[in-house]
Amino acid sequence: MNFRIPVDLHDRFRRLVRDTEQAHRRLRHPSLTELVIALLEEGPETVDEVAELIRRKRASEHAAP
Repeated sequence: MNFRIPVDLHDRFRRLVRDTEQAHRRLRHPSLTELVIALLEEGPETVDEVAELIRRKRASEHAAP
């Protein structure tokens, strides 16, 4: 799979990784790739959880100005 992360999400998570590196010095050189993989690994496990995530994403897109 190859995809682009929207700029606002990329910036938000890149900032989180940078802040994590500052706050948790023993966690050496965390990367955005590691974070994305960790999120995917920890993500939904059932079809109902996937459906709920997709519903929430679509609702937030329609609610955005």
